[in-house]
Amino acid sequence: MPRLRSLPSTCGTSHTVSLDRLVASTSYSYDIYYLRDRHPFTPVRILSGTFMSSPLPSTLSAVDFTRVSGSASYNLGLLVYPSPSTSSYPAMQPRDTYGFIFDRDGRIVWWLDMVHPLSYFNGFGFSKKGRTDIQSPIGNNEWLHYVQERQGVNMNVVSMGTDRIIEYSPSGSVVQSAQSNPDCQYLHHEAELDALNENIVWSLGRKSFSAPGYTSRQLGDTAVLWDASAPGNQETRTVFEFSDYLNVDDRTESSNTTDPFWAGCPVTGDMDRSTDDWTHGNSLKRAEDGSQLLIASFRHVNAIVAMDGIDQHGNPTSGGIRKAWQIGGDDADFTFTNEEDTFYHQHDAHILTNGNVLLFDNGNFRPEGEYSNSRRATKPSNHRAIPVAFS
Repeated sequence: MPRLRSLPSTCGTSHTVSLDRLVASTSYSYDIYYLRDRHPFTPVRILSGTFMSSPLPSTLSAVDFTRVSGSASYNLGLLVYPSPSTSSYPAMQPRDTYGFIFDRDGRIVWWLDMVHPLSYFNGFGFSKKGRTDIQSPIGNNEWLHYVQERQGVNMNVVSMGTDRIIEYSPSGSVVQSAQSNPDCQYLHHEAELDALNENIVWSLGRKSFSAPGYTSRQLGDTAVLWDASAPGNQETRTVFEFSDYLNVDDRTESSNTTDPFWAGCPVTGDMDRSTDDWTHGNSLKRAEDGSQLLIASFRHVNAIVAMDGIDQHGNPTSGGIRKAWQIGGDDADFTFTNEEDTFYHQHDAHILTNGNVLLFDNGNFRPEGEYSNSRRATKPSNHRAIPVAFS
């Protein structure tokens, strides 16, 4: 354990120090020191003892992480876990939902009970404010986020539901929150801190529209932003709509299915729920290589798209917002060196610090058979061919 220092503003005989990242049901020993208020500042031990950390909730105590091979690349991971469906809690009904953090050894070291109505918890994303470490989602209801540890910054947690984004302190209290704006934003999948500005939180929204040649309305994605640094800012805003930059004919069979959670938009009068779930975006992140690219993953297009022209405050630059490139899908700007490396229904696309792309390939509807893995593609270039490493 690190040395923790309490600096009370007033003198007293009772002080409290919060301890984070403790493993549940584990015995810890401690020593308490004070520094003499004169030179030399010699630490003097005044108390020693032991204590037992709290047990995990029953839902989480049944969760087991097993590292099949290799070693963890980052210190911490974040995950949202809804308790499994039972006869008491059918799949489409509210049930116990937890956000938690696990360490390199798969031990849960922080958790937050998120018991909310279905419309609220179904789309939870989760990220660490204060830049801590990494995660990588492996499917629906599991969202993780790349963060870097930086000294002197709080370790708050940011989460999102379908209608709001919330910042929690390590103790679980709400620090601040923002409602989705009145334009019927249906937030989903992620709450993602901007790599260029940790006060900016990105998420995805949903919006339906009519498209020539299609009987059903098409359900696309929007880039949604919350500026948590603006005093009193309790509302998100839509920065742009991906349908303005993508070809609606670039789709898979999954694009013709419906989203059971789409409830329409009473503000615009669009109450038609029988929409085609065209893009099904599942991640939106700022590139980690210092560029201003935003990279988005669209599950039902089998594609990831990089957008340019958005500054660190989420505003358009002088050149305007534009599509930089696309990997995967019919409108791809690149081809794969080996066709078998093509990804299918992927999640969680990142642009890493070296410019390479990392994503999780779910492998749904892969022609040669379904299997999933993580894939890392070398930095896109003018060669228009992408070598891919996978594991």
